[in-house]
Amino acid sequence: MVTNISRQSRYNGDDIRDLVRNHHYLIRLSDESSITPLLENGFTASDDEFDRPISGPNWKRNYHNKRGDTKWVYRKDNLKDIVAHVAGGWAGYGNGSASKWISTSADFHWAIWEIARRIKVLGRDEVFMSVIQRRERYSRRYKGTKDIHFEATPLLGRHLDGLSHSSDDIESVNKAIAVAGRSAEVLYYGRIFGKDIIETTAWTRDSTPCKIPQYCFIPRKRWLPGQSWIDRLIFDPRYDSAWAAEQRMDQRREQIAQSRS
Repeated sequence: MVTNISRQSRYNGDDIRDLVRNHHYLIRLSDESSITPLLENGFTASDDEFDRPISGPNWKRNYHNKRGDTKWVYRKDNLKDIVAHVAGGWAGYGNGSASKWISTSADFHWAIWEIARRIKVLGRDEVFMSVIQRRERYSRRYKGTKDIHFEATPLLGRHLDGLSHSSDDIESVNKAIAVAGRSAEVLYYGRIFGKDIIETTAWTRDSTPCKIPQYCFIPRKRWLPGQSWIDRLIFDPRYDSAWAAEQRMDQRREQIAQSRS
């Protein structure tokens, strides 16, 4: 793991939520069990293809042509790999198989739920949140390496449309669509470069690196001494799905707004 992980974010929760809402920035969560952990040079996909370091010139020569290439990404083998990546290992993340893809999210609320789930349900000591700048376009004068990323849901929908009604793959594709849709998943191919990671912060049961929006929590009058921030959330990751957690946050936000009107 890298050493430049902060205990204090430069942003508050509202800032991060707004940064990722328009997909110009993304979130990647990782922990000690992640098959694709954060290293000094960013994130590198776990597939054997990326075992050896790829120099900048080699990345430009062999991978830049894949950026935005829908014909390439719509190939059946790529779509099957994406289904396996998105749908696999969802329950625990410890049994994920090697993949050429790296998952990120454009949903801050999902990230809060997932951090709480990993800590409270899966027993992780720390979860790391990396905020990543998503680059749709580069200046013509830009000479560096370029990332390769695609939004997951349209790719999975394309794959589903191409399946016959009797296909054994429909269940796994539908599962992947549900997972990708809830987290607003954006997939990176091969690499997330360290230069595009704005910050990485550590979240634990006892501490958060930023102020979380009020609507994520139960009313303060119901807080009990000694509770962790996870215990005070408006949802319980042991029982509430990500969808249910989102609904509870929405209801709490409306409740707060009404109390102020």
